Amino acid sequence: MEQNTIEKELVEIESNLQGIFNAAHNGDVESYEILLKIKEAIGSI
Repeated sequence: MEQNTIEKELVEIESNLQGIFNAAHNGDVESYEILLKIKEAIGSI
């Protein structure tokens, strides 16, 4: 994968995570649960 494509993917991932974080911060239970799953997955690496 070329560098430019990787950078675009990372920007998209960052944007998606920011949206999930904002929704969770505003009380969206589903988004909060997604963040917990991400945290758990990262912790198991």
